[in-house]
Amino acid sequence: MNDWIVDSGATCHTCNDVKLFVELCSLKQPLEVTLGDGCAVEATGQGTVVLEMASTGGKTGRCKLHEALYVPDLSYNLLSVSKAVEAGKVVEFDEISCRFLDANRKLITAATRVGNLYYLNCLTQQAHAANKQNQQAKEDIWHRHYGHLRVQNLRKLAKEDLVDGFDYNSLRDVNFCEPCLEGKHQRRKFPTDGSKRSGELLGLVHSDVCGKMNAKSLSGREYFLTFIDDKSRHVWVYILKHKDDDVFPCFLEWKALLERSTNQKLKALRTDNGGEYMSTEFQTYLRKEGVRDELTVPKTPEQNGVAERMNRTLVEGVRAMLADARLPHRFWAEALSTPVYLRNRSPAMAVKGMTPFEALTGEKPNVEHLRVFGCAAYAHVAKDDRKKLDVKSRKCILLGYGTETKGYRLYDLRHAKVLYSRDVICNESNRGIEEPNQEEKKNETPYAGFGRFQDQEPDEQPVADELTEPVLSRPERDRRPPDYYGEWAPVKSTESDEPKTAKEALSGPDKAKWMTAMSRGRLNPFALMMSGTWWNSQGTGKQLGASGYTSLRRTLISGSVERYKARLVAHGFTQKFGIDYDETFCPVVRFESVRTVIALAVQYALKLHQIDVATAFLNGELKEEVYMKQPEGFETEGQEHLVCKLKNIYLWLEAVIEILEF
Repeated sequence: MNDWIVDSGATCHTCNDVKLFVELCSLKQPLEVTLGDGCAVEATGQGTVVLEMASTGGKTGRCKLHEALYVPDLSYNLLSVSKAVEAGKVVEFDEISCRFLDANRKLITAATRVGNLYYLNCLTQQAHAANKQNQQAKEDIWHRHYGHLRVQNLRKLAKEDLVDGFDYNSLRDVNFCEPCLEGKHQRRKFPTDGSKRSGELLGLVHSDVCGKMNAKSLSGREYFLTFIDDKSRHVWVYILKHKDDDVFPCFLEWKALLERSTNQKLKALRTDNGGEYMSTEFQTYLRKEGVRDELTVPKTPEQNGVAERMNRTLVEGVRAMLADARLPHRFWAEALSTPVYLRNRSPAMAVKGMTPFEALTGEKPNVEHLRVFGCAAYAHVAKDDRKKLDVKSRKCILLGYGTETKGYRLYDLRHAKVLYSRDVICNESNRGIEEPNQEEKKNETPYAGFGRFQDQEPDEQPVADELTEPVLSRPERDRRPPDYYGEWAPVKSTESDEPKTAKEALSGPDKAKWMTAMSRGRLNPFALMMSGTWWNSQGTGKQLGASGYTSLRRTLISGSVERYKARLVAHGFTQKFGIDYDETFCPVVRFESVRTVIALAVQYALKLHQIDVATAFLNGELKEEVYMKQPEGFETEGQEHLVCKLKNIYLWLEAVIEILEF
């Protein structure tokens, strides 16, 4: 205590607080001080104490106590009456107080009787604080002289006498130094054994999201989510495509699975302040289910140390296995499922005498089936998947172990897909990826990429590490671009010089050849008339459609003309809706219909024949009356006033409609 008691039996002033000294020197040898009850304590220093005392009229005064002993183990501070008298002061006692007077009998201060003791009327317990604003202690000056050196090192300099001219008092502390905080402030240490462990399964679960990774998984995912039970330290991992949208659905799936399998309810969830956990949907669900949400202080991942440390453990395991198997980064999700599987079957410092798997399920795990990750694995090909003389084994890469399927998880390089199989023989001395020689590496082109598949295991997670990605051996298949349109031949890029009208064609140098082209074939005017497609008729007052020709020279690659082609067409754009026609049709089959017919033929083992009927549209009959002017150059002599009435389906009209009748 810092109270001062007036003691007539004390031979010197004694103080138990080093902060009350304005001057203090350490004693070379500790001085033994005997108290009134016979006990002995040691004094380690001697100096001057300044006290601020209450005086008359509400005024305050200061009193210096010289040669005061510093006794750390003293219960009370003692003011010696004999020392005060030696200094020329007068001390008077009565029943209620004790007064200290100077030589002129002027009151200096007083002490009040409490019980059988007289307590000095001090205004402050730290007397040196009165002049601290105007006078700086020499310890503070030396602290600044030494560039804000630690107090421990300053004391070491003084006690071991390492330098000369250093009058630092090692018994005193340096006052509060704000510049030291601004330049050296460090975070407080986190307790290693202060946190209490959960006593039941799902009593406390740690969770965290790791990512974004520097490589996408085979299914294009870049994050992973962990759940760690505090009691068993069993870990579950889900790989995520999107950080913000996928965490809550995975949490619901995991919670339903664990609560059903353990018959326990989730009590508390410890996470950081990430937005994926702080969404309104997530927080509302936790409050509704009565789950206590334990959040860390922002920028303090150490408070969620279990999940953070698990992320590091899993990432390091993935890094090592990818390097050993020489697999590219895209296999991180597959590699992750293995360290998660093995971590639950490995010792944990927080679980004594058992593995996390046994702590959760109560069953001791069997690890007889474990194999080297990334080794060559030969999976048996089922009888239904091969023919009589096909091989019965396919070479794959071992990626891990199934959690929902009792078998090995394999990757088939040839077909670029993941599969499960229990009939597997592993060659652990060889890797599943063959290392190409230098010549192959030089000529190697970028691999087209593996097929994408949906990740099936929740025990998978992405890993972000800088690994040298090896070159995979390519499947033995000749890759060719699809031949959709056959071979392409170069053509002339000049503008077309085909005739636009029959008059233009019949007035040019190739008149004879164009006439021959117009007069032959099944679509020339004579053939159409002979086949009954039209006959000449008197007009009925209806609008007449015009006609024209499409002309084309068919050329060879060399540029020479192979033959001349000409077709008669009607000007369907002259027809008007509601007058000349009332509905349109598109005579083109849908590809869906063709595929459906082919699929039915395959399913029912039917024979499918394809035929082509030339000018099949000429066999259709029209019910509407459609008239057209006689073709240019082919008017019937003496009957130029007649028009053509279409009888059969023939020409293309408005919007590719049903065939006309001229």
